[in-house]
Amino acid sequence: MAEAEVAAVTEQVAELNFANDFDADRSAAIFKALEDTNFFSSIAVVDLEGKTLNASYAVVEAEAKKWVSAFDDYDTTLGNGAVVNGKHHDIHRFYPEKGIVYGRSIGAETGQGVALVKAGKAVVVVTYLFPRLSSRMVPLVLKEVGAALA
Repeated sequence: MAEAEVAAVTEQVAELNFANDFDADRSAAIFKALEDTNFFSSIAVVDLEGKTLNASYAVVEAEAKKWVSAFDDYDTTLGNGAVVNGKHHDIHRFYPEKGIVYGRSIGAETGQGVALVKAGKAVVVVTYLFPRLSSRMVPLVLKEVGAALA
């Protein structure tokens, strides 16, 4: 995906405002679009209160509430990281104005990336396993979320 295309999709997602019409169908569309890529090891869509709308696993509400607040403060987010399905991820990129926060968990033999994308009144969280990298997965999440909501 070309950088200009990534920028356009990022802008489209950041400008989404579906406060009055975000419903189960839109959440399901986002979830299905991401699931259909077969690139993500886990997917969750939560509302701005941390309530699970769709997920590929049993989301812990305390974790989801922290995902929602991950866009609020640089120091807190980078300091705390993000916990997804019980696994801690270091956050190394913070773009709240674009609705994007992402990072990685590094293990001795494997690594797992995480991306949080704020789209209107929802937060989409995905994880992906090495060799998939954020440089490819974050634009893919943005593209799929934008397409699902278009």
